[in-house]
Amino acid sequence: MIISFSKKFIFFRPKKVGSTTIEFFLSNSLVYPDIWITDKIEDQYFYKKKKIKSKYNHFTGEKKFKFENIFKNFLIFFKKFLGYKTQYKNMFMSKFDDLDTHSNYEELSKIFEKKLLQNFIIISVIRNPFEQVISYAYHKAWQKRINLNKKNENKIINEIILKYHKKFFNENRKYLEYPKNIKKKYFLKLENLDSELKKISKILGFKYNFKKKVQLRSDLRNKKFNKKNLTKEIIKELNKNVYFKEILQLGNYSK
Repeated sequence: MIISFSKKFIFFRPKKVGSTTIEFFLSNSLVYPDIWITDKIEDQYFYKKKKIKSKYNHFTGEKKFKFENIFKNFLIFFKKFLGYKTQYKNMFMSKFDDLDTHSNYEELSKIFEKKLLQNFIIISVIRNPFEQVISYAYHKAWQKRINLNKKNENKIINEIILKYHKKFFNENRKYLEYPKNIKKKYFLKLENLDSELKKISKILGFKYNFKKKVQLRSDLRNKKFNKKNLTKEIIKELNKNVYFKEILQLGNYSK
């Protein structure tokens, strides 16, 4: 997630849309004290593995002493004594520290004045929802440490999609919905990444300089599995989902 005070834009990151690559590109336009909140595990692993380095360091705002965390930490101490696994709160925090890389407009508006948010350009990403949910299924298999092979791959990926697709698209709907007073919002289409980045560079007023091709994390999975490998039952279920259909319409994707 990015909040750029210098260029007056906010980048919201849906899941499984290549947002790591786009965020990296946008981060190179940032200057202090612009906010850049990243995933501490996955994204840093991705940047390190690909030897990618942004010109701007991750920054979540100036830290201030939070008196209320003294009381919270006392409660956490007693919870730990009772066997609960809870992390202590940092005594010095920024108001943006409670956000994460996939925070949405509603979460941001709780700590940031809504009137101020009207002055920002909203940027997010869409992707063919068939590819998006397939990418999610592979990620879910990785999380569950499921060993995929030629014999079980189609069956397992279909099972994951059938079980989790409603939850996945319902969670991602928050990146499609914004108040009516937000007049400037752009949904970058992942399939046209190069031209989309050029367009948004012009809108935000910085030079497009993206010579080094960054491999999308989704490119690391088996590309042989696609929409044709989905069962008829799953395609029928997907086409019933309101938010799945909304992405299809927004990106002018075929069913």
